[in-house]
Amino acid sequence: MMYRFRSDAFRVTPLCLLLSLAVVFAFAGPTGCLLTSEEPLPTFGPQAEAFRDAGPRARLTRPNFNPDIPIRQTVAEFVAEWDAFDSGVDVSGPPRPAAFEYKAARVNIVTDTPSQILEKLESGENVFGEQGGDPIAWTRVPPSVRRLERSLAHGSQLAFAVRAVDAKGAPEPELEYDRNYVTFVATSDENVGPVVEAHSVEHGSFTFFPYGETWEVQVVPGVPFMMDWVADASGYGYYVGDTNYALDVPDPEDLTPSDPNGIGGWIGWERRNALEAPYFFGPEDAGSVHTLYLWVRDDLHTHQTLATVQIEVLDVPFEARSTSIELSGMRVGD
Repeated sequence: MMYRFRSDAFRVTPLCLLLSLAVVFAFAGPTGCLLTSEEPLPTFGPQAEAFRDAGPRARLTRPNFNPDIPIRQTVAEFVAEWDAFDSGVDVSGPPRPAAFEYKAARVNIVTDTPSQILEKLESGENVFGEQGGDPIAWTRVPPSVRRLERSLAHGSQLAFAVRAVDAKGAPEPELEYDRNYVTFVATSDENVGPVVEAHSVEHGSFTFFPYGETWEVQVVPGVPFMMDWVADASGYGYYVGDTNYALDVPDPEDLTPSDPNGIGGWIGWERRNALEAPYFFGPEDAGSVHTLYLWVRDDLHTHQTLATVQIEVLDVPFEARSTSIELSGMRVGD
C-alpha cells in the first residue's frame, strides 16, 4: 500500500521554519549539536572543558593561615574546617558533594617541593586515618561532617588536604595549595596568641606579641587617651575573637572585677577593635601612672594575648580643653 501526502497537509511556512530552528538551538550546545542523555559528553572545545571542570569542590576555611608566612605553624590541638562550592556547568543542575574525604601526610615543609608534597598526599601514610584500615587511604566522611580535631605532637610537619566527592563516588581531581590543602608544623602552646597592633593618634602604633610587652605612653592632662587595634590570629591558623579591657585593676589575670566603663574592673568580653570611649585624665591626675590591660583571644577561646599599656600623666596643665573633652570621655577617678 502506498501512502500519499496531501500538499496542503504538510506546508512549510516561514513561521514554522523559525519556530523549528528556535527549538533546535534551545537544546543545542555552542557547536549546534543536540545534547541528550543518550549522547556522550563533548570531548573537545569550551563545552568539554566546562563538563570536565564541573563538580563539587572542597575549600578549607580553617586553618586560616596568613598567606605571607612561608612556614606556617599551628598549635597542638589542630582544628580543621571546610565547606564546598560548585565548579563548572552541569545541565542537570548544580552539583553537591555526596561526601568529603581528608588525609594528613608527613612532609618536610622546608625541603619538599610542591610535587613531592602532592605525591606524599597521594601515596603516603594517612596520619589521620582509621586504625586497622588501609594506611594509605583517604578517610571518607558524610557531607554533613565539616570539622576535624586532632592532637599533634610538637614538631610534627604535615600536609593536610580535604576533597569533595561527587554522587558517582569520584573525588575532585585537583589539590590546590591554600584552597583544599595546607602544610604546617605543630608547635607548643607556649607564647601562642593573636598578634595585636594598637594605634593611638597622639602616640603612634605598637605591636603586641603574646610575650608580655608593655607600651609606655605619656599623656597631657585634659587630652583624652583613645586607642584602637587590629588583631590577627592567622599566624597559627585561627581567627580573632572577643576582647576585654580594664584600667587600673590589681591583677590582670583576675577577670572577676567588672565595671561598665572599664575603670577598676573589666568592661566585658565582646568583639570590638577600639576602646568604647576615651579615658580622660584631669589636672589632679598629673604625675600619676595608670595601666590599661587589654586581652585579645581567638575565636575558639584557646589562646589569648595580654596587651599592657602604661599611661603616664605628665605634670603639664592643659585646662583649656578640659571642659569640652570631659563631656566625650570617661573621667578617671569619678
